[in-house]
Amino acid sequence: MAGRIEIVIRNSTGPSGDEVYIMSPDDTILQLKSQIEVRHPSHPLVENQRLIFCGRVLENEKRISEIGSSVRKAVRGDGKCNATSSPSVLSVPHFSLLFHLLLKPPLPYSIIY
Repeated sequence: MAGRIEIVIRNSTGPSGDEVYIMSPDDTILQLKSQIEVRHPSHPLVENQRLIFCGRVLENEKRISEIGSSVRKAVRGDGKCNATSSPSVLSVPHFSLLFHLLLKPPLPYSIIY
């Protein structure tokens, strides 16, 4: 699949903390998480990240192209999900997918005596 997909990552800080990632439709969620680990200000480890799209936790092995075609939902400008009759949200030109990022809190450091 050709082209690039704009993915907006929203974290707990809300829209002011949105980050934009340009990915290939053939990239996986794991590849996206690796990019988040590098670029996100707190550099969260991949295993501590959960990405949510339209209320569903995204699996690492899923390709970006599969998310649009299997979920069959579109994201409105306000970030809410709408059902759509289109076969794939990825067929819409200049379309962005909005994913919510949840991070596991870091474990407290323990001191060993």
